[in-house]
Amino acid sequence: MSDTSKVPTNEDDNKEVLNELNLHSLPTQIELQKMIEELVSQMEIQFDDVSQQINKKMEDMDARITELEKGIGNLLNQASSEVDQ
Repeated sequence: MSDTSKVPTNEDDNKEVLNELNLHSLPTQIELQKMIEELVSQMEIQFDDVSQQINKKMEDMDARITELEKGIGNLLNQASSEVDQ
C-alpha cells in the first residue's frame, strides 16, 4: 500500500509557496500590485546603479586609452627624431 498523505495537493503547494514568500495568506490584488511596483522600483534602482558603474568604467577606460595614445605618439616622435639625427 502507498501512503497518500505524502502526496502534495494544490493546497499544500500553495502553503509552501506562501511560506517561501513569508506570507500568511494569498495577497489581494492591491497588495500584489504594490509588491510588483516595489519590485519594479528596486529593479530600476539596481539598473541605474549598474548603468552608472558601466559609464564610470567606460570613462576610466577612455581616459586610459587617451593617455596610451599620447604615450605612443610621444614614443613615435622620439623615435623619428632619433632617426633624423
